[in-house]
Amino acid sequence: MALLSLYEANKDMLDHPKKKIKIWTAISDGLKNFAIEMSTDQVRWKINSLHKKYKECCDNNNKSGRGVIDFKWYNQMDEIFGKDKDAIAAHTVSSNIILPEVNRTRHKENIHVSTSPVAGTSQVLQINKNKECTSQTQRHGTGTNLAKKKLNIEKQWLQFLENKEVRDAARDKRHEQSQERATEDFALKKHSEIMEIEKIKCNLLKKLLQQANAKNNSEFDEW
Repeated sequence: MALLSLYEANKDMLDHPKKKIKIWTAISDGLKNFAIEMSTDQVRWKINSLHKKYKECCDNNNKSGRGVIDFKWYNQMDEIFGKDKDAIAAHTVSSNIILPEVNRTRHKENIHVSTSPVAGTSQVLQINKNKECTSQTQRHGTGTNLAKKKLNIEKQWLQFLENKEVRDAARDKRHEQSQERATEDFALKKHSEIMEIEKIKCNLLKKLLQQANAKNNSEFDEW
């Protein structure tokens, strides 16, 4: 799907606050190369809708006892979002306060939660940024290269189809011209044959007239 490939190729823009909102414009412009017209709002709504469906599948499939849910673009979306899923919300032992989900970012924090065995003690959060950031950067770069390769393949395929269409049109035109020439040649040949027959008929009539005139002159001389 060109939309997802373009999203993956431009995903780096999400790491820059000033470029974050420009990703939808970049995707919309990229779709024009595939003869697909979508506004920036339509692009954003479509991506959000697909991401929501992807999360529903992930949440359902992670719960035991439920049937597996899948949809057409799951595998491609899993390549994009599967590497940096939202951190799982945790809650403290001493209260029912739920920690908010951590946003997906390039500098995603790896949260290790260890709970004290003594009732009433709160959880200890240990944050390890540098190691996860390095690993995430490597994986993200690989995904970007893969998306670019997919776009190149799709562009080559579209170029092949365009060239094939041009070749087919030229072939059809040559065939049509050949048919027209054959029709014209046949008409000329037919006309030539008709003219030859008419010429023969004229010669026969001429001879008959000459014979008739000769006979009339002979009879006139006898008188």
